[in-house]
Amino acid sequence: MTIGLDVKVVNVFAGGGGFTLGFSNTVKVAIENHLHVVRTYVQNFPWINVFPEDVKRVSSKAILRVVGGWMSL
Repeated sequence: MTIGLDVKVVNVFAGGGGFTLGFSNTVKVAIENHLHVVRTYVQNFPWINVFPEDVKRVSSKAILRVVGGWMSL
């Protein structure tokens, strides 16, 4: 059953992408600060925008620019 929600998920501490795999097409942004892990994530999910930095340095405005629209933080 589809209820017509446009769900947008941000994967924080993304790792290799297990969470992203589980949430399928709802993940729009990932945040991961270990560069060797970021490379793996990008290989696994090249269509997802990744912030390769510490989560404390990523602003909600930067995320919203990528995701677009409104989201609950």
